[in-house]
Amino acid sequence: MSTGLGAISKAGFKKDTEESAYPKTDWGDSDLGSGDQVPFLSEGVAGDNKLEADQTIEGKAGLRASDLVARDIAGPITLQGRYNNIGRLLCMAMGWENPNVAGATYHGSPETVSAKYKHVFELDDVLHRQTWTLDGDRLPSGGGGGTWDSNDQKVRSGCLIIAKQVTDWRFFSVMVNKMTIKAEPKGTSFVFDLIGYNYSRGSYNSANFTLATNQGNILFADYVFSINGTEYGVSNFEVTLDNKLAAERDTATGLYIKEPVRDEMREVTFGFDFLRHESDSLFDNYDAGTERYCSMKATSGAYNFGIYFSAFKFEKVDANVAGAGILRPKHNCRAYIPASDQFASEWSNIQLKKNKEMVIMLTNDHSTNYLTEN
Repeated sequence: MSTGLGAISKAGFKKDTEESAYPKTDWGDSDLGSGDQVPFLSEGVAGDNKLEADQTIEGKAGLRASDLVARDIAGPITLQGRYNNIGRLLCMAMGWENPNVAGATYHGSPETVSAKYKHVFELDDVLHRQTWTLDGDRLPSGGGGGTWDSNDQKVRSGCLIIAKQVTDWRFFSVMVNKMTIKAEPKGTSFVFDLIGYNYSRGSYNSANFTLATNQGNILFADYVFSINGTEYGVSNFEVTLDNKLAAERDTATGLYIKEPVRDEMREVTFGFDFLRHESDSLFDNYDAGTERYCSMKATSGAYNFGIYFSAFKFEKVDANVAGAGILRPKHNCRAYIPASDQFASEWSNIQLKKNKEMVIMLTNDHSTNYLTEN
């Protein structure tokens, strides 16, 4: 049997540069390389040509011709849960990485903790290109921030390259429309649903993509799940961030979209299952509509990954009887913008700037603030 072409693959992602206009399509063949690989498991990112069919009746039983009227680039990429090499896409999905000085209005290098680097991601109300001086943020400077000027922007899109053995597929200015984080005993995975501008195929230096030497997988056994400070044992946990981005057609080009922007209010939801039905306390919270706070934290040595909700309510809970088996209560929740930060001690000297529905903290080997890269 012949070798299956495409059976060996890898992927890399790099944020668009700070002074780039949307879309950035002028990436060079060697712009992605060492350290830019992502630990991906599968992907379905592809182009979708929209055709206007010629349906004039000419006495024939089929379509005769069509015109290309639009081209959409979209699809998911699934990453294995690791402390390293997932931060860029997390930052693109959330929109903001916090400074490393309490109350600072600039972006500096991440705080160093036990020779690792602490990244605190917050939800930003804007995901399209935005100047640093808007929303109360001045240009990054000091604290390792580097030299910046008025042409630099907050950019939440980037170049995705997927090596498919036969050729490399390069997707330009992809943005994260939806992110799903799944934690279960067999492992943790991150699914990013992307919207891109266009793509090309060729040889783009994918052989030089690398992952961090210490992979640091996020294992289910590393997690601690708690509600209002009380720890619980759960059998799985899933978080969904829906940014509600709209891909509007650019009439100037006809075929392609303008930079996606938020079209509706974002939604942050999560759910978890208990191993078995042992208490009614959370069902009582559901009945009373009680607001709670919650976290799901994993630790492996000096590496950390945590998801934090400072305000949420239960939307649906049940403990269905499905035959002669253990009752496994299921809980579906919706996060809200909190009145105050319930996890200030987790960030230590970092003060939240956005304080929205969800915060993600990641401690890994990456020494650069993801939002200020390139």
